[in-house]
Amino acid sequence: MGGSTERSTQKKKAILAVATDLFIERGYDGVSVDAIVKKVGGSKSNIYNYFGGKEGLFCAIVEDLSEQILSPLVEADVDNLPPREALTAIGKQVMSVVLSDRAIALLRIVIAQNQQFPELGQLFFNSGPKPRCQALAKYLQDQQDQGRLKPFDSERAAKQFVGMFLGINQMQRILGITPAPTSEEIASIVDDAVNTFLEGHQN
Repeated sequence: MGGSTERSTQKKKAILAVATDLFIERGYDGVSVDAIVKKVGGSKSNIYNYFGGKEGLFCAIVEDLSEQILSPLVEADVDNLPPREALTAIGKQVMSVVLSDRAIALLRIVIAQNQQFPELGQLFFNSGPKPRCQALAKYLQDQQDQGRLKPFDSERAAKQFVGMFLGINQMQRILGITPAPTSEEIASIVDDAVNTFLEGHQN
C-alpha cells in the first residue's frame, strides 16, 4: 500500500513538473492533455484521476509553483532581527524571488487566464502573496509592541513597504520591458525602500 501511494505521489509530481514547463512555454491554450501525456508518459486517465482535467491540473500548478517560488520567504528567520536588518533581508528575498523569470512567467499566465478562471487569481494570491504579507505585518506589529517602531497599521504598512520596491519594477517585468534585476540593483533599491520606510516609522 505504501509503495503504491509513493508511486502515485511521484507520478503526480512528474505530471506537475512537466505540465508546469509546458504551460510556461506555451501558455494555457497552447497546452493539451495529450501533449502533457506525450511528455510525461502514462495515460490521460492519470491526469483526470489526479486533477480532474486540464483546468484542475492548471490550478494545482498555480498553487504548487507559487508555494515553491515563495517558500524561501517562509524559511527566512527574521523574527529576532532589528527592523533595518529584517526589512533588508525580506526586501532582497522578495525582489529576487518575485521578479525571477519563472515567477513572472507564472504571473503572466494567471493574469491571462483570470477572466476565464476567476478563482485562479484568488488561488495564486492566497498561496503566496497573502501569507507572506501577513507574516511581514506580524513582524511589524511585534516591533511596535517592543517599542522599536511607532504605532501604525501594520497590515497597511506591510503592503506599502513591499510596494516601494516591487511596484513599477514588477510591472516592467510583466510587460517584458526589463530583465530580472541584478543582486547589486536589488540591494540598492531595497536599501532606499528601507531608509524611506524607517524614516517614517522608527522611534
